[in-house]
Amino acid sequence: MYRLAPATVLILAGLTALAAPLAANWSQRLEQQRDAFRQAWPEALDGDASSIRQHQLLLSDYPLYPDLQAAWLRSQLGRIDDAEIADFVSRHRGSSAIRDLRYRWAKSLASRGQWRSYLDIYDVDYSSSGDETLTCLSLNARLKLGPDEQFARDALAFWMNGESRAGECDPAFAWLEQQDVIGDDDRRRRIQLALDKRKFELAAWLARPMPEADREYVQMWRRMRHRPADVLVNWRQISDSEQHRDLIIYGVKRLARSDVEAAARVWAEVVNAYDFDTRQNRSVLRSLALTSARNHQPHAPEMIFGLERHMVDDTLLEWGARASLKHGDWASVLQAIGAMSEKNRGEAKWQYWRARALEANGRSDEAAGVYARLAQERGFYEFLAADRIAAPYQYNYIPADPDEQLLTRLENNHGLVRARELFFVDLHGKGRSEWDRSVADLTRAEKAQSAILANRWGWHSRAISTAARAGIFDDLAITYPMAFRELFEQHSESLGLPATWAFGIARSESLFMPDVTSSAGALGVMQVTPETGRLTARQARMRYRGRYTLLNPEDNIALGTFYLDRMLARFDDHQVLATAAYNAGPHRVDRWLPEDEAVAADIWVETVPYTETRGYLRRVLTADAIFHWRLTGNTRRLAAIMPPVPIAD
Repeated sequence: MYRLAPATVLILAGLTALAAPLAANWSQRLEQQRDAFRQAWPEALDGDASSIRQHQLLLSDYPLYPDLQAAWLRSQLGRIDDAEIADFVSRHRGSSAIRDLRYRWAKSLASRGQWRSYLDIYDVDYSSSGDETLTCLSLNARLKLGPDEQFARDALAFWMNGESRAGECDPAFAWLEQQDVIGDDDRRRRIQLALDKRKFELAAWLARPMPEADREYVQMWRRMRHRPADVLVNWRQISDSEQHRDLIIYGVKRLARSDVEAAARVWAEVVNAYDFDTRQNRSVLRSLALTSARNHQPHAPEMIFGLERHMVDDTLLEWGARASLKHGDWASVLQAIGAMSEKNRGEAKWQYWRARALEANGRSDEAAGVYARLAQERGFYEFLAADRIAAPYQYNYIPADPDEQLLTRLENNHGLVRARELFFVDLHGKGRSEWDRSVADLTRAEKAQSAILANRWGWHSRAISTAARAGIFDDLAITYPMAFRELFEQHSESLGLPATWAFGIARSESLFMPDVTSSAGALGVMQVTPETGRLTARQARMRYRGRYTLLNPEDNIALGTFYLDRMLARFDDHQVLATAAYNAGPHRVDRWLPEDEAVAADIWVETVPYTETRGYLRRVLTADAIFHWRLTGNTRRLAAIMPPVPIAD
């Protein structure tokens, strides 16, 4: 280690005594600070402090200056005295500026074998965090410093989990093995935990040193997962025990995924041959009924209403209603909705389908009354109801009332100021985290004004999410902003697409966040995956530079709209199908097309197998209608873009 040079000490100083030069005005100075920060930030991450020193006077009172210092310190971990980092962390305790630095410093201490220092940080900042890696490192630290009597109990308790632990736990767990702390009964307990979580590979690994009977038990579970019918056909060879009863229940439910009727037959055979209790029997019968309904099988309503009444909940009834919709069984639709809880059947969705069922059963006047009540509100089912009776759409636009005094106070809130600056210097992810932490403890009124503030800054994702937290849904300028308007209009119009549709896609995909990455690897405003981006760029004859292209809003919107146009062409200009394909992929949509006759689009949307895609379709189609009204002042009815869904070719 070496002590810091005077120049480095200056970088870490608070600089409260230094006089910052005055810019022509506050706004100009703030822009200068942002420019200086943007220049210094990547250099600080790389360990280059030259820009920090160059702009030190300008940045000394900038809200993100501690972040810049922390970024540089992260680059120096293991190279400078830990006491200097400890001092910096202490001076900024409570600030999110040190969050990443403190975490990486803790891991650096562990990697360098500074176990006592590591435990000092862990015990204060991370012992209750639930961070698996840091907990593993804390066990290693205790092991290296000399395990006490409590260590074995703590390590064994952490080992006893149904999922694999982080690799950092290996030294502590190896010690448990060497000291014979882990016995066969412990292994059996963990194997069962792993099986309960369906972690079959972990269970097999744990069973390797166990007797043959234990290994065979695990293998039976693995076979049941992959070939339940083959295992269950020989169910008489499986002895009656608590574990085997759980195994058979798992197998029956697994078989039901592909063949509900076969699973029901097996259950009828085994239910009285084993000592299943009432709870287990009810669980299987409910699962069979639910799987039947999820698979849209025509006998699903019979299975559902064949259950004891207390076993039938709203989830079962909703899926039963969808199965009945799929088969045009309107009487069963009414039966399912009528059996729902008062709260559930009062939702717009089920009121709409109740009206559709009444209409189909010749009770048009009664249906019209339901449609008329729904049509007074804004939303997917409300717009569909208006279409059924040719009523005007009610957008119910009510601008939020700004409280300028409260807005001024919020503009000076330290956390919101930091969040704003992180947003304006393009550190969007850090900015969102800072914003969400800062608004979490605000009152509802303060959240409402914060949404207005974010909207004024053009920070649409935080404006939309914060408005929802505050219960603000009617200020459509906040909740349906036309972000990147010029880009959407340019690229949509060049392809002959409605820009409002592309707006709806982007709002549903990312809330217009240009930097966001999904768990599936999709990036940017329109959430384009690298594979789709590469292929689409080739078709569009665009230059493609991987993540750089996808995280650039103009390129992302160009690729997203081009791909959307390809989906529209693939599905013969059917906007509903193209929207579903954008979310779930065209090949899945191909599988969801009707086989015998065309289906009404509202029924098709409601019976899409994927819950995520059903919600996505509702959001995008509703947003399309709202954005069209916002852009033109006119109504484009959902009925105009929701023709019947044709049969598969």
